[in-house]
Amino acid sequence: MTKPITFNTPVPSPLQAPSPIKGDDRVAELMQEIIQQKSDLVHSSETKRLNAGEAILIGGDLFSMGYLLFQGAQIVNPGLSAIPAVAVTSLACGVIAGAINIGVAFICLKEGLQAHKNGDMKLAARLYIDFIALLGIGIIMMLTSLALRVGAFAGLSALFAAHPWLLPVLFLGISLPILLEVGGRIRNIWNRVDLGSELKNPQDVSKLIQGTDTTNPFHLKPLIESTEDNSVVKKALSDRMEILQANIGVEAAIETFKLMQTALRKEDTKAQFEITQKKITEWNRAQYVRLFQQVLYTAAFVVSMASLSPVVNTKGVQAGQTFAMAGANAIPLYMDSFWPFKRNTLIVVPKVDPSS
Repeated sequence: MTKPITFNTPVPSPLQAPSPIKGDDRVAELMQEIIQQKSDLVHSSETKRLNAGEAILIGGDLFSMGYLLFQGAQIVNPGLSAIPAVAVTSLACGVIAGAINIGVAFICLKEGLQAHKNGDMKLAARLYIDFIALLGIGIIMMLTSLALRVGAFAGLSALFAAHPWLLPVLFLGISLPILLEVGGRIRNIWNRVDLGSELKNPQDVSKLIQGTDTTNPFHLKPLIESTEDNSVVKKALSDRMEILQANIGVEAAIETFKLMQTALRKEDTKAQFEITQKKITEWNRAQYVRLFQQVLYTAAFVVSMASLSPVVNTKGVQAGQTFAMAGANAIPLYMDSFWPFKRNTLIVVPKVDPSS
């Protein structure tokens, strides 16, 4: 009788732990955790938008625009202030706009503290400056409006009339840090040295992942080769997500992580590359809109300085600067309503906790 053939295949012990996932697969799985947690934080930020803070932010744009339009109209035609309806509406807009801008100032402070916590010091510094300037703008709007109707504030009316540059200077205080920030972003976009420009085609992703630039958030090679614990690698990935969020916005940052994850899994990157490019393009377009707003604020300041010259038609100049600032407030009204993660006082999405 023929002896049956047997194979000495080792049977793993039920107590033996499976081998840990290494390399590309491990990083791809940890990236999925970062993507999911960051997406959840974005969703949470969006669902929490129906709150007093958002109403104050959007209301600040609306009432500031109304206040400035009424102020400009009354400069052009002083007789309008004698019409009761105009006077009451102007007073209401001024008081409400002032109160709301003070509220917006504290929203800037809150988001600045979150940006500081995330490690984005440039954004934090700019939001702190916004806090101070908006606080001043709100106080001036309230006092100017009350001065026209309340005798106790009559002296303030004369003070602000003698110094029409006060409000444009405060708006410039908000504008200059944003102008520097946006100008730097647009310069990098034009010169194609921003992070988004490094993704020129789907094939670039794998090259960037395996690159040698250790300061580049796309550079995942050290994490792929790392023998550190998962929590250490996840923290490094979370830090890279924050760098991308600060440079191309949170929405594009998430899609960029998905793109890198697709490359690590050796899957076709073409479809995800197109989605990522779309989000980066939306972010870049928002920077040009923000720049135009700051140009209007800067123009209003220049015009206010020109109004100090005795040879200039002061009434026309003051009306021009007021209407320019009104136009500048119309832009964030749209941005604050529909671009929560790309506007000036953007919602700063918290950093992913690597330990979670």
